[in-house]
Amino acid sequence: MEYATGKAFSQNTMADLGKYETDIESGDRLYFLNPWNNWYNGVRNCNNSIELIPKVVGLPAADKARLLGEVRTLRASYYFCLVRSFVYVFFIVAKLPYLP
Repeated sequence: MEYATGKAFSQNTMADLGKYETDIESGDRLYFLNPWNNWYNGVRNCNNSIELIPKVVGLPAADKARLLGEVRTLRASYYFCLVRSFVYVFFIVAKLPYLP
């Protein structure tokens, strides 16, 4: 999804991106919603992990630090994808419940 950067275009006017470019369809299609939802689900899972990893009993402090670093990196990559595709996104760092 390179649309937000201006580097994408659709030669097929019947493709979802082509329909969006010509105002035939709005941005509430699964073409746009699936990446948005999947990346924010990843952010939620990372936030939950960041809160729960320090509470794990029996895990050495070095392993906890490593895991927290990996999870924060993964969360940053989700935000990178969100910003790259949608530009304006919500930055959430609190634990959120799962909402289907």
